[in-house]
Amino acid sequence: MTEWLGGRHSVEEALAGSARDVFEVLVRKGVREAAGRRIESLAREQGVSMGVAGRDAFAELALDGAGVAARCSSFRYRDEHDLPPGDGDRLLVVLDSIQDPQNLGAIIRTAEVVGADALCIAERRSAQVTPAVVRASAGATEHLPIHRVVNIARLIGKLRKNGYWSVGLAPEGGEAWDEVDYRGPIALVVGAEGAGLRRLVAHECDHLVALPVRGKVGSLNASAAFAAVAFEVRRQRGA
Repeated sequence: MTEWLGGRHSVEEALAGSARDVFEVLVRKGVREAAGRRIESLAREQGVSMGVAGRDAFAELALDGAGVAARCSSFRYRDEHDLPPGDGDRLLVVLDSIQDPQNLGAIIRTAEVVGADALCIAERRSAQVTPAVVRASAGATEHLPIHRVVNIARLIGKLRKNGYWSVGLAPEGGEAWDEVDYRGPIALVVGAEGAGLRRLVAHECDHLVALPVRGKVGSLNASAAFAAVAFEVRRQRGA
């Protein structure tokens, strides 16, 4: 199967990454230098053809706002049994029922920026890596290994046996987010917007941490909460 990615960042990172094959790149007619030199260079290196298409063609692909697009293979997920070993300062991100594409994209972007080794999502009841998620992640999906697993709670138990400590983000968490020792192999577990971590998933976590909230809204969305904890992990590790 093939799909179209739209937007300069998505196309550039698809060409630079290893998560999919790129078959052709289109630049919208009248958009000056939409592809950019790096896209042209990457396409040329990989033997990917580049063409020009009109506004109507982009509209038919549901890419009205894009100045550049690429026809690609579907995203290649990693296998559940191919996760990195629990040694050194590994950082895994495990998502429990994140269903909003914008949240998923934002989490993937932050995970890649802080140097996470991999990210895990469930095969069911979870947003998948669609073109919308690629765009929301600014193309980070094309560089961060993303694994699909059958059962999140069971995965956390497996990670524990392999040397990981799991830290779940939960409003009801009994530990402060900045008082946990995040050195060593850590799996950060993030729950769905509103519902949070499912009971069985929370039960499997070694720590449940909460961020202090003092405003009237009362909570952060999943991607914002994850970003705060992810950068605390990097701070403790001296990054």
